[in-house]
Amino acid sequence: MTVTIDATKNYYEVLGVSDKATLEEIKSAYRKLALKWHPDVCKDPSAHDRFVEISLAYEIIGNPEIRQRYDYLRNHASTRVSDYSNYQYYREQQETFYQDQQQARQRAYEYASKTLEEVLDFIFASAIDIVVTTIVGEVPKNEIPFTYYLSAGFKLFFLLICVLISLTGILAFPGIIIRFNSYFKPIT
Repeated sequence: MTVTIDATKNYYEVLGVSDKATLEEIKSAYRKLALKWHPDVCKDPSAHDRFVEISLAYEIIGNPEIRQRYDYLRNHASTRVSDYSNYQYYREQQETFYQDQQQARQRAYEYASKTLEEVLDFIFASAIDIVVTTIVGEVPKNEIPFTYYLSAGFKLFFLLICVLISLTGILAFPGIIIRFNSYFKPIT
């Protein structure tokens, strides 16, 4: 199977980031461009196509595995096949990237059909998944809705406040005054 990869397509330029950009920088650039070019916001006739292109770039370079494959192919695209010592590995990378690119294109079209709020929720959730994957070392098994993350954050914040109050005695002084007033009421 002959696969052609458009190595001239620079997904970094599409998002306006350097090829040394961190995942956080890529996510931030995608968020800004999504807010600008999403079809719900931008009334330009080419907004849909531009948003799909931006989403495709995010899917390619926002995923560490696909990005590594893409960078490898970009770096070796100018090397002639006869000069390339590990041709089989190069072809495997090329085939896998082609499949990744097709799946990324499908997801990019799905994002264009979603509302802007749904796209931004996805960006936030994917950022959390990247952090969880980095810290824990495994990918979450099932999709967790944004409201779960939000409620978990509120519960953790409430728990932290309760612990701080109980350990620091911040509210101890008002408690003493209230208790003191209840013991020493004037006799009438």
